[in-house]
Amino acid sequence: MLKFPQAVKTVESYEMYYQNMLFSGLQGARIPVRAEEATAQGLIDIVIEWPVEYGRVTILEFKVVGTPQEALNQVWARGYADLYRTSGKAVTVFGLVFAPEQRSIQAVKAWTLGAYDAHAERWAQEPNPQLSLTALGRIKGKQRREEIVRSWRYGDATHAE
Repeated sequence: MLKFPQAVKTVESYEMYYQNMLFSGLQGARIPVRAEEATAQGLIDIVIEWPVEYGRVTILEFKVVGTPQEALNQVWARGYADLYRTSGKAVTVFGLVFAPEQRSIQAVKAWTLGAYDAHAERWAQEPNPQLSLTALGRIKGKQRREEIVRSWRYGDATHAE
């Protein structure tokens, strides 16, 4: 009998394994899902762009080693929500951590940005009131943005609608 996961040897492969499993399940449920959505700063693990009548976009970012907060921080630092600024849709971001030993989701943290206000250049509910995500995106250097985001202290409470 082979041990789980059969051919997976690296942490990166574990993440891809879980991404593929969740993607397949969502797709099988006929949910409008895309994997590895390209941005200027990286690839979003999974995006669910709900039909117009729902007015929502959901971003899922996965970690096998790390915390849900680190997954959310990656979304902020790499500007993953920027793709949806002009969509008029509310954006909700989930950071998920998988536990390979238990073959399940270990922890989840969510944040609802809401809709983007182009006049104010801010999302309705930003994770850091002192520095908007738009202003963060203007800072040069991925490492610098990631360093700034790691310093944010916006509480441990999950923020979701």
